[in-house]
Parts: sequence; structure tokens; C-alpha cells
Amino acid sequence: MIIPHHHTDKLEELDSEVWLRMSALAQQGVRLLKESFGAQGVNIGMNLGKAGGAGIAEHIHLHLVPRWERDTNFITSIADTRVYSTDFERIYQRIKAVIPEYFTSKDADV
Repeated sequence: MIIPHHHTDKLEELDSEVWLRMSALAQQGVRLLKESFGAQGVNIGMNLGKAGGAGIAEHIHLHLVPRWERDTNFITSIADTRVYSTDFERIYQRIKAVIPEYFTSKDADV
């Protein structure tokens, strides 16, 4: 997830420089997911506002979701149910370990 320090719920009012930085971080994040996790694809998305499905409607953020052919993660099946077939703690530790290969401390200043 990419979250700017600037607190806003209005993408249309976000400074262009912040948006461009978020986009650059998305590119780096996609590369990380493909190279380090073998993701065959990536969903990139934003849910803007409560009506748009935002869980945190007051603050924009960008999701990067790794995908593989025939996977079932992040698929809504019945009654807003999600299917997750992995250990999120293991994924967190793996991402944390490879972050230095893809991002610098300056990247955290969005």
C-alpha cells in the first residue's frame, strides 16, 4: 500500500508532485512483487470515498495486489467474503527483507 503523508480524501486536489511520486513508488512496488514474489500480474487500485468502497475514506492510498494465474486471493465470492490462501506474517517478513533492494529511505518521504 502506498499512502502519502499529505492527509486528504480528494485525489483531484492532491499535489501533482505527490501523485507522480506515488506513481514512481507503484512502479518500484510492482517490480518488487514480480521479481521477489514471482507475481504474474498486479492489481493496482484506489477506492475513493465511502461510496467508492474506501475502508479509510478520509485518506487516499494506493493498493498493489500481486496476482497469479488461477489464483483466488482477493476475489469476492459470496457476501463480500475474501479468500486468502497464504500466511500474511510470512509475506510481511519477506517484503521487509527485500525492501532495501527496491526502495531507499528517501522513498518513504511521500
